[in-house]
Amino acid sequence: MKRKIQIITLSYNVQGKGTGGASGPGALIRAGLVGELRQQGHELPEPVSVQLSPEEEAQYGGWNRVALAGGHLCQLVKKARAEGSFILGLLADCNGCLGVLGGLQNSLRGGLSDSPMCEGSNSPCGQPICESSNSSCGQPQGETSPGETSGWPSEPFSRVGLVYVDAHGDYNTPDTSPSGMLGGMPAAVAAGKCLPRLRNRSGILTPVLYSDIIMAGMRDLDELEKEAFAEDGLPVLREKDLIELSPGLRSAMTDLSGRVDTIYVHVDLDILDPSVAPAAGLPSPGGLTGERLGRALRHMVGYEKVGALSLVSYRADQDADGRTLQEVMKSLLLATSGLRPVA
Repeated sequence: MKRKIQIITLSYNVQGKGTGGASGPGALIRAGLVGELRQQGHELPEPVSVQLSPEEEAQYGGWNRVALAGGHLCQLVKKARAEGSFILGLLADCNGCLGVLGGLQNSLRGGLSDSPMCEGSNSPCGQPICESSNSSCGQPQGETSPGETSGWPSEPFSRVGLVYVDAHGDYNTPDTSPSGMLGGMPAAVAAGKCLPRLRNRSGILTPVLYSDIIMAGMRDLDELEKEAFAEDGLPVLREKDLIELSPGLRSAMTDLSGRVDTIYVHVDLDILDPSVAPAAGLPSPGGLTGERLGRALRHMVGYEKVGALSLVSYRADQDADGRTLQEVMKSLLLATSGLRPVA
C-alpha cells in the first residue's frame, strides 16, 4: 500500500454551488477517480465534501459564502490530517486554498493540538489567530526573518509552505486588482496582504511567510502583481522549470522543505493549455499538457513534507466533449503515482 488519501471536495464558489468550477469536483468523482487511485495501491476512505448549513446558505454575499466554506474546509482538512491522510483537494476555485492552509496550520506533524481555542479567537479550527493583516509576526514581513516566531500564535501550529501553480498570480489586493475579482486575490490573502477577516474565517492562524511561498507557471500577470512579487521577494518558477524539472524547481522545493513543517501544492488547472483543456479555469494562451503537468506534480509530491495537493477550477459543466476531463485525470493520476509510503 502506498498512502492513505482523503479526497475533500468543495463545490461552492462566489457564484453559488455546483456551477462553473464548482461543477468540477463532483464530475471527477463520477469519472471514477476513487477507483483509479485504489488501483495505484493507495488506501482511500470515502470522499468527504464541504456542506454549508441551510442557515449559512441563506446568508447574503458571495465573499461571505467563500469564507463560510473555507471554515468548513479547514475542519475537514484538520480531521483528515489527524487520521494520517494525505489531502487531495478537488476545489471549485483558488479561494479554496485558504481553507486548506487553515486546516494544515491547525494540524501538527504528529496530529492535532490538544490546546483549547483561546477565549475570543475567531478561528473556526479552534486555535488563536494572529490578528495582523500583513504580517506573520506582527511586523511587516520584509522586516521579519523567515525563522522568527516572535508574535506568532502562542499555541502550537504547523508552519506551512505554499507552492502555487497557476497561469495567473492571484496576488492582487482590492487596491491593485484591475477587475475586483476575489479569485485574483487568494495568494495575497494567504500572505497577509489583504482581507484579514476572510483569511481568519478560513482558519488561517497566521499569514504564510513570503519566504515560504513558491509561485510557479505564471504566464499572465498584471503589472502591479509583478511589482508585488519583486517587492516581496517571491521566487517565480516558469513553465519551463515545470516541464524540465529544472535545478531551480528542485532547489526551491528542497529549500522550502528545510524551512517548513508541511507543504501544500495548489494547482489552478488553467495552468493547462486551453487548446487541449478549454474548460479549465480562466483560459490564457500557452500552458502545459496534462502529461507535463502530471510529471511536474509527481516530482513535487515526492518530497516528504508535501501533505496536500489540490486541483481547482475544472469547469465540468462546460466540458461537453470531455477533452478537459481527460487532461485533468491524466495529470492527477500521474501526480498521485509519485506519492511515497509514509516511513
